[in-house]
Amino acid sequence: MITQELLVSGRVQGVGFRYSASQLAQQLGVTGTVQNLPNGQVAIMASAEADVLANFAQQLRTNLSPWIQVSQLKITDRAPQHFTAFRIII
Repeated sequence: MITQELLVSGRVQGVGFRYSASQLAQQLGVTGTVQNLPNGQVAIMASAEADVLANFAQQLRTNLSPWIQVSQLKITDRAPQHFTAFRIII
């Protein structure tokens, strides 16, 4: 199990991105958090097996909704964390 921080830029606030990311994470078995940042980005902390996180990141880029447009996804490895679920931070 590994943990990554994903910083997502683009049209990702006010379009259901956090909810869609949460639903995708639950489908794939990813745990962690998602939250809007004041600068317009969305931050995701995600824990799962490496191949699951790679699939999660790929689907975040392309398959969420026609209203969401991800222009950049920066992935940084973090110290492993053990979340119990995937939740939206308001």
